[in-house]
Amino acid sequence: GCLPVVEIGELNISDKKNMHIIKNQDDITAALNRIIDNKHPATSPALDPLTAFKGHTRAFLKVQDGCDGFCSYCIIPKARPYVRSKNPETALQEAKKLTEAGHKEIILTGTFLGAYCQKTVRRTNWPNNKNTELVKLLDKLAKIPNHPRIRLSSLEPADVTEQLLDVFCRHSNIMPHLHLSLQSGSDAVLKKMCRQYTSGEFKKKIELIKSLLDRPAITCDIIVGFPGETDEDFKKTVELAENTGFAKMHVFSFSSRKGTAASRMQPHVEQEAIKKRAEILRNMDVELGLQFRQQFIGQTAAVLIENDKGRCSGRSERYFMVHLDKTAEKLKKNDLVPVKIIKNNKTGAIGRIHDKDIR
Repeated sequence: GCLPVVEIGELNISDKKNMHIIKNQDDITAALNRIIDNKHPATSPALDPLTAFKGHTRAFLKVQDGCDGFCSYCIIPKARPYVRSKNPETALQEAKKLTEAGHKEIILTGTFLGAYCQKTVRRTNWPNNKNTELVKLLDKLAKIPNHPRIRLSSLEPADVTEQLLDVFCRHSNIMPHLHLSLQSGSDAVLKKMCRQYTSGEFKKKIELIKSLLDRPAITCDIIVGFPGETDEDFKKTVELAENTGFAKMHVFSFSSRKGTAASRMQPHVEQEAIKKRAEILRNMDVELGLQFRQQFIGQTAAVLIENDKGRCSGRSERYFMVHLDKTAEKLKKNDLVPVKIIKNNKTGAIGRIHDKDIR
Protein backbone atom coordinates (compact mmCIF):
# COMPACT_ATOMS: atom_id res chain seq x y z
CA GLY A 1 0.00 0.00 0.00
CA CYS A 2 0.96 3.63 -0.22
CA LEU A 3 -0.14 4.97 3.15
CA PRO A 4 2.11 4.98 6.22
CA VAL A 5 1.51 2.03 8.53
CA VAL A 6 -0.19 3.09 11.76
CA GLU A 7 -1.02 1.26 14.98
CA ILE A 8 -3.42 1.99 17.82
CA GLY A 9 -1.69 3.95 20.57
CA GLU A 10 -0.26 7.40 21.10
CA LEU A 11 1.97 7.87 18.06
CA ASN A 12 2.35 10.19 15.12
CA ILE A 13 1.71 9.27 11.50
CA SER A 14 5.04 9.52 9.72
CA ASP A 15 3.90 12.15 7.22
CA LYS A 16 5.39 15.33 8.76
CA LYS A 17 2.91 17.59 6.97
CA ASN A 18 0.01 15.72 8.50
CA MET A 19 0.92 15.03 12.14
CA HIS A 20 -1.94 13.45 14.06
CA ILE A 21 -2.18 11.79 17.47
CA ILE A 22 -3.68 8.33 17.10
CA LYS A 23 -5.62 6.90 20.03
CA ASN A 24 -8.39 4.82 18.46
CA GLN A 25 -9.77 3.51 15.16
CA ASP A 26 -11.84 6.65 14.52
CA ASP A 27 -8.67 8.75 14.76
CA ILE A 28 -6.99 6.48 12.20
CA THR A 29 -9.89 6.86 9.79
CA ALA A 30 -9.95 10.64 10.09
CA ALA A 31 -6.18 10.98 9.79
CA LEU A 32 -5.88 8.75 6.76
CA ASN A 33 -8.71 10.53 5.00
CA ARG A 34 -6.98 13.88 5.60
CA ILE A 35 -3.76 12.54 4.12
CA ILE A 36 -5.54 11.21 1.04
CA ASP A 37 -7.34 14.52 0.49
CA ASN A 38 -4.15 16.58 0.83
CA LYS A 39 -2.14 14.63 -1.71
CA HIS A 40 -2.21 14.07 -5.47
CA PRO A 41 -5.81 13.00 -6.26
CA ALA A 42 -6.31 9.63 -4.58
CA THR A 43 -2.56 9.15 -4.12
CA SER A 44 -0.48 9.05 -0.96
CA PRO A 45 3.11 8.77 0.28
CA ALA A 46 4.84 5.75 -1.24
CA LEU A 47 6.74 3.11 0.65
CA ASP A 48 10.42 2.57 -0.09
CA PRO A 49 10.84 2.35 -3.90
CA LEU A 50 10.54 -1.10 -5.41
CA THR A 51 13.73 -1.88 -7.32
CA ALA A 52 13.65 -5.68 -7.76
CA PHE A 53 11.30 -8.61 -7.34
CA LYS A 54 13.79 -11.25 -6.22
CA GLY A 55 13.22 -14.85 -7.19
CA HIS A 56 10.74 -13.99 -9.95
CA THR A 57 11.17 -13.50 -13.68
CA ARG A 58 8.04 -11.36 -13.72
CA ALA A 59 7.85 -8.35 -11.40
CA PHE A 60 4.58 -7.27 -9.82
CA LEU A 61 4.26 -3.49 -9.61
CA LYS A 62 1.38 -2.55 -7.30
CA VAL A 63 0.03 0.89 -8.13
CA GLN A 64 -3.37 0.81 -6.38
CA ASP A 65 -4.76 -0.59 -3.14
CA GLY A 66 -7.99 -0.62 -1.19
CA CYS A 67 -11.62 -0.99 -2.23
CA ASP A 68 -14.91 0.52 -1.11
CA GLY A 69 -17.05 -1.30 -3.67
CA PHE A 70 -18.63 -3.71 -1.18
CA CYS A 71 -19.33 -6.62 -3.51
CA SER A 72 -21.52 -8.78 -1.32
CA TYR A 73 -19.08 -11.74 -1.14
CA CYS A 74 -15.90 -9.74 -0.47
CA ILE A 75 -14.32 -8.77 2.86
CA ILE A 76 -11.68 -6.41 1.41
CA PRO A 77 -13.72 -3.20 1.92
CA LYS A 78 -13.74 -3.94 5.64
CA ALA A 79 -10.05 -4.85 5.77
CA ARG A 80 -8.67 -2.24 3.32
CA PRO A 81 -11.35 0.40 2.70
CA TYR A 82 -9.01 3.30 1.92
CA VAL A 83 -8.70 3.63 -1.86
CA ARG A 84 -5.28 5.02 -2.73
CA SER A 85 -2.82 4.92 -5.60
CA LYS A 86 0.87 5.26 -6.22
CA ASN A 87 1.99 8.55 -7.70
CA PRO A 88 2.48 8.13 -11.50
CA GLU A 89 6.04 9.46 -11.40
CA THR A 90 6.94 7.05 -8.61
CA ALA A 91 5.38 4.12 -10.46
CA LEU A 92 7.34 5.00 -13.60
CA GLN A 93 10.63 5.24 -11.71
CA GLU A 94 10.03 1.91 -10.01
CA ALA A 95 9.24 0.28 -13.36
CA LYS A 96 12.53 1.60 -14.74
CA LYS A 97 14.40 0.18 -11.73
CA LEU A 98 12.74 -3.19 -12.19
CA THR A 99 13.78 -3.22 -15.83
CA GLU A 100 17.35 -2.28 -14.90
CA ALA A 101 17.33 -5.14 -12.36
CA GLY A 102 16.76 -7.56 -15.24
CA HIS A 103 13.02 -8.18 -15.11
CA LYS A 104 11.69 -8.69 -18.62
CA GLU A 105 8.02 -8.56 -17.70
CA ILE A 106 6.18 -6.21 -15.37
CA ILE A 107 2.64 -6.91 -14.19
CA LEU A 108 0.68 -3.85 -13.16
CA THR A 109 -1.49 -4.76 -10.17
CA GLY A 110 -4.03 -3.27 -7.79
CA THR A 111 -6.90 -4.33 -5.59
CA PHE A 112 -9.12 -2.47 -8.07
CA LEU A 113 -6.71 -1.48 -10.83
CA GLY A 114 -9.34 0.36 -12.85
CA ALA A 115 -9.75 2.87 -10.01
CA TYR A 116 -6.14 4.04 -10.33
CA CYS A 117 -5.87 7.65 -9.02
CA GLN A 118 -9.53 7.72 -7.95
CA LYS A 119 -10.72 8.12 -4.36
CA THR A 120 -13.41 5.47 -4.75
CA VAL A 121 -14.00 2.42 -6.93
CA ARG A 122 -17.65 3.44 -7.47
CA ARG A 123 -17.75 4.71 -11.05
CA THR A 124 -20.88 6.78 -10.45
CA ASN A 125 -18.73 9.00 -8.22
CA TRP A 126 -15.99 9.53 -10.82
CA PRO A 127 -15.94 12.74 -12.89
CA ASN A 128 -18.11 11.94 -15.95
CA ASN A 129 -18.09 8.31 -14.74
CA LYS A 130 -14.72 7.89 -16.51
CA ASN A 131 -11.10 7.38 -15.53
CA THR A 132 -8.24 7.91 -17.99
CA GLU A 133 -5.39 7.82 -15.45
CA LEU A 134 -4.63 4.10 -15.94
CA VAL A 135 -4.48 4.64 -19.70
CA LYS A 136 -1.98 7.49 -19.26
CA LEU A 137 0.20 5.46 -16.90
CA LEU A 138 0.19 2.42 -19.18
CA ASP A 139 1.22 4.55 -22.16
CA LYS A 140 4.19 5.95 -20.22
CA LEU A 141 5.26 2.54 -18.91
CA ALA A 142 5.27 1.12 -22.43
CA LYS A 143 7.87 3.72 -23.45
CA ILE A 144 10.46 2.65 -20.87
CA PRO A 145 13.89 2.05 -22.50
CA ASN A 146 14.66 -1.62 -23.25
CA HIS A 147 10.91 -2.26 -23.51
CA PRO A 148 9.97 -4.75 -20.79
CA ARG A 149 6.85 -6.81 -21.45
CA ILE A 150 3.87 -5.29 -19.65
CA ARG A 151 0.78 -7.14 -18.51
CA LEU A 152 -2.25 -5.92 -16.59
CA SER A 153 -3.80 -7.75 -13.67
CA SER A 154 -7.55 -8.05 -13.16
CA LEU A 155 -9.89 -5.45 -14.65
CA GLU A 156 -13.65 -5.04 -14.72
CA PRO A 157 -15.50 -4.75 -18.05
CA ALA A 158 -16.05 -0.99 -17.68
CA ASP A 159 -12.28 -0.50 -17.31
CA VAL A 160 -11.83 -1.69 -20.89
CA THR A 161 -12.29 1.31 -23.17
CA GLU A 162 -11.32 2.15 -26.74
CA GLN A 163 -8.64 4.46 -25.30
CA LEU A 164 -7.13 1.62 -23.28
CA LEU A 165 -7.15 -0.77 -26.24
CA ASP A 166 -5.63 1.94 -28.44
CA VAL A 167 -2.61 1.97 -26.09
CA PHE A 168 -2.41 -1.83 -26.47
CA CYS A 169 -2.41 -1.44 -30.26
CA ARG A 170 0.30 1.26 -30.24
CA HIS A 171 2.78 -0.65 -28.06
CA SER A 172 3.92 -4.14 -29.00
CA ASN A 173 5.39 -4.68 -25.52
CA ILE A 174 1.91 -4.62 -23.92
CA MET A 175 0.78 -8.22 -23.94
CA PRO A 176 -2.48 -9.06 -25.82
CA HIS A 177 -3.99 -10.52 -22.66
CA LEU A 178 -6.84 -9.15 -20.57
CA HIS A 179 -8.08 -10.69 -17.34
CA LEU A 180 -11.69 -9.68 -16.71
CA SER A 181 -13.44 -10.42 -13.44
CA LEU A 182 -16.72 -12.01 -14.62
CA GLN A 183 -17.94 -13.99 -11.55
CA SER A 184 -21.27 -14.97 -13.18
CA GLY A 185 -23.05 -14.89 -16.51
CA SER A 186 -26.43 -14.32 -14.82
CA ASP A 187 -27.69 -10.77 -14.31
CA ALA A 188 -29.70 -11.89 -11.30
CA VAL A 189 -26.58 -13.24 -9.60
CA LEU A 190 -24.46 -10.25 -10.61
CA LYS A 191 -27.04 -7.95 -9.02
CA LYS A 192 -26.95 -9.94 -5.76
CA MET A 193 -23.16 -9.77 -5.88
CA CYS A 194 -23.39 -5.95 -6.25
CA ARG A 195 -21.20 -5.99 -9.35
CA GLN A 196 -21.02 -2.82 -11.45
CA TYR A 197 -21.94 -4.40 -14.81
CA THR A 198 -24.41 -6.72 -16.50
CA SER A 199 -23.76 -9.79 -18.63
CA GLY A 200 -24.77 -7.77 -21.69
CA GLU A 201 -22.16 -5.11 -20.93
CA PHE A 202 -19.56 -7.85 -20.44
CA LYS A 203 -20.38 -9.34 -23.86
CA LYS A 204 -20.09 -5.94 -25.56
CA LYS A 205 -16.62 -5.44 -24.10
CA ILE A 206 -15.56 -8.88 -25.35
CA GLU A 207 -16.71 -7.88 -28.84
CA LEU A 208 -14.76 -4.61 -28.59
CA ILE A 209 -11.58 -6.37 -27.47
CA LYS A 210 -11.75 -8.94 -30.26
CA SER A 211 -12.44 -6.25 -32.86
CA LEU A 212 -9.27 -4.31 -31.98
CA LEU A 213 -6.71 -6.88 -30.80
CA ASP A 214 -5.24 -9.82 -32.69
CA ARG A 215 -6.51 -13.08 -31.14
CA PRO A 216 -6.33 -11.73 -27.57
CA ALA A 217 -6.16 -14.04 -24.58
CA ILE A 218 -9.18 -13.27 -22.42
CA THR A 219 -9.09 -14.88 -18.99
CA CYS A 220 -11.55 -14.58 -16.13
CA ASP A 221 -12.66 -15.44 -12.59
CA ILE A 222 -15.96 -17.24 -11.98
CA ILE A 223 -17.70 -18.04 -8.69
CA VAL A 224 -20.09 -21.00 -8.69
CA GLY A 225 -22.73 -21.73 -6.06
CA PHE A 226 -23.40 -18.15 -4.99
CA PRO A 227 -26.49 -18.06 -2.70
CA GLY A 228 -29.63 -18.28 -4.81
CA GLU A 229 -27.80 -19.39 -7.99
CA THR A 230 -30.24 -21.61 -9.89
CA ASP A 231 -29.59 -24.16 -12.63
CA GLU A 232 -30.76 -21.53 -15.12
CA ASP A 233 -28.32 -18.96 -13.68
CA PHE A 234 -25.47 -21.45 -14.01
CA LYS A 235 -26.52 -22.29 -17.56
CA LYS A 236 -26.15 -18.61 -18.50
CA THR A 237 -22.59 -18.64 -17.12
CA VAL A 238 -21.75 -21.72 -19.17
CA GLU A 239 -23.20 -20.16 -22.32
CA LEU A 240 -21.30 -16.90 -21.82
CA ALA A 241 -18.03 -18.77 -21.26
CA GLU A 242 -18.58 -20.90 -24.35
CA ASN A 243 -19.43 -17.91 -26.56
CA THR A 244 -16.48 -15.89 -25.26
CA GLY A 245 -13.95 -18.68 -25.74
CA PHE A 246 -11.90 -17.86 -22.67
CA ALA A 247 -8.22 -18.76 -22.86
CA LYS A 248 -8.30 -19.56 -19.16
CA MET A 249 -10.98 -19.62 -16.44
CA HIS A 250 -10.21 -19.49 -12.72
CA VAL A 251 -13.15 -21.29 -11.14
CA PHE A 252 -13.97 -20.78 -7.45
CA SER A 253 -16.61 -22.51 -5.38
CA PHE A 254 -18.52 -20.03 -3.25
CA SER A 255 -17.30 -19.91 0.33
CA SER A 256 -19.17 -17.81 2.87
CA ARG A 257 -17.06 -15.14 4.58
CA LYS A 258 -18.20 -13.93 7.98
CA GLY A 259 -18.99 -10.24 7.95
CA THR A 260 -20.03 -10.08 4.29
CA ALA A 261 -23.56 -9.52 3.03
CA ALA A 262 -23.44 -12.81 1.12
CA SER A 263 -22.92 -14.75 4.34
CA ARG A 264 -26.48 -13.85 5.33
CA MET A 265 -28.07 -14.55 1.94
CA GLN A 266 -30.50 -17.38 1.26
CA PRO A 267 -31.07 -19.90 -0.13
CA HIS A 268 -27.74 -21.72 0.06
CA VAL A 269 -26.77 -23.92 -2.86
CA GLU A 270 -26.21 -27.55 -1.93
CA GLN A 271 -22.54 -28.52 -1.75
CA GLU A 272 -23.07 -31.39 -4.17
CA ALA A 273 -24.51 -28.98 -6.75
CA ILE A 274 -21.61 -26.56 -6.23
CA LYS A 275 -19.10 -29.38 -6.72
CA LYS A 276 -20.82 -30.53 -9.90
CA ARG A 277 -21.01 -27.03 -11.38
CA ALA A 278 -17.35 -26.35 -10.59
CA GLU A 279 -16.37 -29.61 -12.28
CA ILE A 280 -18.35 -28.70 -15.39
CA LEU A 281 -16.59 -25.35 -15.69
CA ARG A 282 -13.14 -26.78 -15.00
CA ASN A 283 -13.62 -29.39 -17.72
CA MET A 284 -14.78 -26.62 -20.03
CA ASP A 285 -11.70 -24.60 -19.09
CA VAL A 286 -9.46 -27.41 -20.36
CA GLU A 287 -11.36 -27.64 -23.65
CA LEU A 288 -11.51 -23.89 -24.22
CA GLY A 289 -7.78 -23.62 -23.47
CA LEU A 290 -7.02 -26.31 -26.05
CA GLN A 291 -9.16 -24.53 -28.63
CA PHE A 292 -7.51 -21.18 -27.96
CA ARG A 293 -3.94 -22.52 -28.24
CA GLN A 294 -4.67 -24.58 -31.35
CA GLN A 295 -4.78 -21.46 -33.54
CA PHE A 296 -1.10 -20.79 -32.82
CA ILE A 297 0.26 -24.18 -33.97
CA GLY A 298 3.04 -23.58 -36.51
CA GLN A 299 3.48 -19.96 -35.43
CA THR A 300 6.15 -18.27 -33.32
CA ALA A 301 5.61 -17.04 -29.77
CA ALA A 302 7.95 -15.06 -27.51
CA VAL A 303 8.37 -17.18 -24.39
CA LEU A 304 9.77 -15.92 -21.08
CA ILE A 305 11.46 -18.90 -19.41
CA GLU A 306 10.21 -19.37 -15.84
CA ASN A 307 11.44 -22.90 -15.19
CA ASP A 308 14.85 -24.22 -16.26
CA LYS A 309 14.90 -27.34 -14.08
CA GLY A 310 14.35 -30.41 -16.20
CA ARG A 311 12.12 -29.48 -19.11
CA CYS A 312 12.19 -25.72 -19.70
CA SER A 313 8.88 -23.87 -19.76
CA GLY A 314 7.55 -20.35 -19.72
CA ARG A 315 4.72 -18.00 -20.61
CA SER A 316 3.91 -16.73 -24.06
CA GLU A 317 2.60 -13.25 -24.86
CA ARG A 318 -0.93 -14.60 -24.56
CA TYR A 319 -0.14 -16.10 -21.16
CA PHE A 320 -0.46 -19.80 -22.02
CA MET A 321 2.34 -22.05 -20.84
CA VAL A 322 4.81 -23.37 -23.41
CA HIS A 323 6.89 -26.47 -22.61
CA LEU A 324 10.05 -26.70 -24.69
CA ASP A 325 11.49 -29.84 -26.27
CA LYS A 326 15.04 -31.15 -25.69
CA THR A 327 16.61 -28.59 -28.05
CA ALA A 328 16.22 -26.04 -25.25
CA GLU A 329 18.69 -27.61 -22.81
CA LYS A 330 20.95 -24.52 -22.63
CA LEU A 331 18.21 -22.09 -21.76
CA LYS A 332 18.03 -20.54 -18.32
CA LYS A 333 15.42 -18.80 -16.23
CA ASN A 334 14.57 -15.28 -17.44
CA ASP A 335 15.64 -15.91 -21.05
CA LEU A 336 13.19 -14.44 -23.54
CA VAL A 337 13.20 -16.63 -26.64
CA PRO A 338 11.26 -16.99 -29.91
CA VAL A 339 9.65 -20.42 -29.93
CA LYS A 340 7.80 -22.25 -32.70
CA ILE A 341 4.62 -23.85 -31.38
CA ILE A 342 4.53 -27.43 -32.67
CA LYS A 343 1.98 -29.25 -30.52
CA ASN A 344 -0.88 -28.66 -28.13
CA ASN A 345 -1.97 -30.59 -25.03
CA LYS A 346 -4.07 -30.14 -21.90
CA THR A 347 -1.30 -28.51 -19.85
CA GLY A 348 -0.16 -26.04 -22.48
CA ALA A 349 1.65 -25.90 -25.79
CA ILE A 350 4.82 -27.70 -26.88
CA GLY A 351 7.48 -25.57 -28.56
CA ARG A 352 10.85 -25.73 -30.25
CA ILE A 353 13.50 -23.02 -30.28
CA HIS A 354 12.99 -21.00 -33.44
CA ASP A 355 16.12 -18.88 -33.25
CA LYS A 356 19.41 -19.13 -31.32
CA ASP A 357 19.31 -15.46 -30.48
CA ILE A 358 18.58 -15.70 -26.74
CA ARG A 359 18.12 -12.42 -24.90
